[in-house]
Amino acid sequence: MADTYDINALSNMSPDIAQQQMQLNRQQQLANMLIQNGQQQPQGQMIGNHYVAPSFFQYLAPFANTAVGAYKGNQAEKEAANLALQLRQGRSKEQQAIMEKLNNNDTKGALELATNSQYGAGKELIPALVGNVIPKTPESVAEYNAAKADGFKGTYNEWKTQITPFQKEELRLRNIEVANASKNAAVSPQENQLRTSFLNQAQPHIQISQAYRKIVSAPETAAGDMSRIFGYMKILDPGSTVREGEYASAENARGVPASVMAQYNRVLNGQRLTPQQRNEFTQSAGDLVNSQKQQFADVAKYYGDISGRYGVNPQNIIYDPYQGLELKTTPPKAPKEPVNANQQLNIPNAGGNGWNIISVTK
Repeated sequence: MADTYDINALSNMSPDIAQQQMQLNRQQQLANMLIQNGQQQPQGQMIGNHYVAPSFFQYLAPFANTAVGAYKGNQAEKEAANLALQLRQGRSKEQQAIMEKLNNNDTKGALELATNSQYGAGKELIPALVGNVIPKTPESVAEYNAAKADGFKGTYNEWKTQITPFQKEELRLRNIEVANASKNAAVSPQENQLRTSFLNQAQPHIQISQAYRKIVSAPETAAGDMSRIFGYMKILDPGSTVREGEYASAENARGVPASVMAQYNRVLNGQRLTPQQRNEFTQSAGDLVNSQKQQFADVAKYYGDISGRYGVNPQNIIYDPYQGLELKTTPPKAPKEPVNANQQLNIPNAGGNGWNIISVTK
């Protein structure tokens, strides 16, 4: 007798297929029950002091149950084989249609086929397909929004002709080198080494400051929520390899908590953040950037001290990526008011020469 099918295995199938499966399960269960009843031998009974043996028809009933059960079981096996063949053929056709859509770069069409699949084809591809269908904010547009948040007043085309603060700093340092060369004053090896070493140390802080600008400039839309959480993950792990619009995993975002990765992946699937969640992400990001800003101050002081000892102008070495960045951090908790212990314990204050319990803080 064939085993009953696992209904959970068909959770991705259409209701019609699931209904056929349930009918097969019931038919197989009935066949098993009939066969079990057929294996039970009839028993005689005592009537007074006399034993009455089972009748011919009582012996005949188990054989009938066994025969009917075997017949129904065979029918169920045949129908199960036909259903399995239908599932394999249907799933194969659906998978082929989905792959043709993907080969033609029709991601939206492939997502539609996988979502409406009758046989469960392509269900495992739906998260990745959704991530590619959701409109992504171009990186240049996100950077332009960050520049506007920092006070830039021009158009997008005007902004594209501008250079970033980091590029400005590199240009300033290069101009210093050119000016020194024009005066036949070669730049000291110590200055070059210090500048290279400092920029390597500052690179994560540059990425963090850019990520925070992306967070505060993100609009309150699905794409903005994606950009907001992506910037937050970049602050947590500047070296992560996850790209905006792709699913975050333990491989490409090793320094990001699983809860944040899960929230980002849910946004990729179309779930929006609430206003409170947006505010919490922004404030939490501000707290993280503030701690990094304090660490960078120690780095800047270290290189400033070394520059002084080598006789190098610190302005030729140090660049502050957090300059002009206004942080939105979590508001401090209000201090707790003192409570009177006498009132809390319902003890009356004594007058005159009596005693009192002074107020204490929580």
